[in-house]
Amino acid sequence: MALSKIPAEGISGQLGAGYFQGENGNSGDTTNGLGDIIRSHEKQLDTDVTIAANNNALCAGPLTLATGVTITVSSGATLVVV
Repeated sequence: MALSKIPAEGISGQLGAGYFQGENGNSGDTTNGLGDIIRSHEKQLDTDVTIAANNNALCAGPLTLATGVTITVSSGATLVVV
């Protein structure tokens, strides 16, 4: 599948916090249904983060860490940058 860039002017609508399902139940914004399928975030992490043992985490890259910032991936945890 070929990837292409979408110009900012091609994006419209209000971005929500997302919707999450799992062992702790369902949470998030369902006000407008589940149609908001793209999650946006900054490229740079400015705060130390620890991925706890036996947890999985992911983010879309590229990812830059600010000076002095650390990501700790505990034993048994996984961090995937896609």
